[in-house]
Amino acid sequence: MSHIFTTGIGTGTKTKPYKVTRDWITSKVISGLEGLPLYSEPATTHRASMFSVCPRQSVIRTRESYTSHQTASSTMYTSIGNVIHDLIQTSLFRSGLLLWKEYKAEMTVGNTKFTGSCDAIIIDPITYDLSVIDIKTTGAIPSKPKVSYQKQIAFYGLLLGIRSMNILYVSRNVGMPEPKIKNFTVDESYIEEVALDMAVTACLQVNELPNRLKTKSSCTYCPLISRCWNDVMIYEPKSLTESTVRNSELVSQRILDTMKTRRKKTIHKILKYSNNNIDLLEKHYSIILNK
Repeated sequence: MSHIFTTGIGTGTKTKPYKVTRDWITSKVISGLEGLPLYSEPATTHRASMFSVCPRQSVIRTRESYTSHQTASSTMYTSIGNVIHDLIQTSLFRSGLLLWKEYKAEMTVGNTKFTGSCDAIIIDPITYDLSVIDIKTTGAIPSKPKVSYQKQIAFYGLLLGIRSMNILYVSRNVGMPEPKIKNFTVDESYIEEVALDMAVTACLQVNELPNRLKTKSSCTYCPLISRCWNDVMIYEPKSLTESTVRNSELVSQRILDTMKTRRKKTIHKILKYSNNNIDLLEKHYSIILNK
């Protein structure tokens, strides 16, 4: 292993610097972080994280198998993000706000299933408002959240029946003397957008697909980008028909009409199964239920 420590190449009585762009240890570490190509069978549900980015991609994934690749960078970002998520959830618990972390919820519209798991549900100790929290790790904190992130948390809000939604951005670049954390409140109008996306997906007829995203640049990291934009499917894809659009508008309203029922279901589940800071929820149950 002496070659590891070689720093120069001898030429007579002089030694010239030997520039190494990437030594073999670094190369092995990076290759170890990269995951093997992952083959996936068609999905059985539409997950919030994917559906909120592109309903079309989500639909294709329920109809066809596909292969994805994990890069070394994405592996590290995911691992760092998981640690930060745990820290923020613990902080919310210690502050007396956390009611539930990693709350899993689902909704079935017709024969179409939607699922999601939100990072936290908290309670305001003064107003008794319930709020959905989604934690996002980043380098530099943006001036506003991505639209897909706002639609993702609206997806959770719709499934849970909770209209108050907050995205908590946490920078991986830890600041001094305090970490860089910023909260963004998400407008309720995104719930209506997500309800319509769900309705369109549930109303799709044979071989129909939702519309593509407006620009191809938004699809850079999608494993289906080539197949989607070139219509290379195992079937002949069709655009949305007028009847699908009309039906989806009706179904969208029916989905929104379930919000109150879903809120009640969420509250009852928290009261039954959670041991986290539920005193306020029990004491002010009727007020919170009707907010």
